[in-house]
Amino acid sequence: MYEHIFSGHNLNPVNDYPIFNNSSPLMWPSIILIICVGLFVFLRITTFPKVVSVLRSSISMQSVKQLEREEFNPFNPTSFALSLLFVLMLSFFLYKANNEFQQLQILNQKSDLIQFAFFILCVCIFLPIKFGIRKVVGHISNEPALTNEIFYNNLVINQSLGILLLPIMIIIEFSHLNPVYLLVSTGIIITTSLFIKLYRGVVFSLFENRIGLLQVFIYLCALEILPFLVFLKFIMTNF
Repeated sequence: MYEHIFSGHNLNPVNDYPIFNNSSPLMWPSIILIICVGLFVFLRITTFPKVVSVLRSSISMQSVKQLEREEFNPFNPTSFALSLLFVLMLSFFLYKANNEFQQLQILNQKSDLIQFAFFILCVCIFLPIKFGIRKVVGHISNEPALTNEIFYNNLVINQSLGILLLPIMIIIEFSHLNPVYLLVSTGIIITTSLFIKLYRGVVFSLFENRIGLLQVFIYLCALEILPFLVFLKFIMTNF
């Protein structure tokens, strides 16, 4: 005979009978977050000074220019790892927001993993589309240097955002805090990064390159606002 677990002390059981645990914890979010932590550890060990330069560039326009003068290649291992981290963390945020907010519920009949894969696909499609539009607008307006400057600026802000989102997504996934408030705060952070991009776009265009106000407005609409609105409308309508 085994001794009862509640014998020998003053603890009293809450329920008279065992309660079956109906929860089914998902394993793949932990795997995704472990991969992201592994990416950050890799960057911390190998090229942490470059990561610090990217983080500094997200808050300093002079650092962006210095990084661009150093011919920062968006396809080198450091930049690629930072961009991959941003894609995974932004997709994970969209997946969690889609689960928590009833107003969204995109692909709500599909499994959670399929939803996450869908958001990764959306991000991976949207970013190259923006890059292509930026190149076309720069060629048409004969301002390729300006569009490249805006591209570098947006790149370092996105990469810094990926690093910032990593601990927040870990807290959302593993803590017992209400995820809604954390997701709303994360949405505010992402929106703030968009305003920073727009502000720097205005500075680069209007003050440094002496481009007219109307042309600046067309630039910002074509490069930042319009692609996002069209893509969002397409997703909400078809999924």
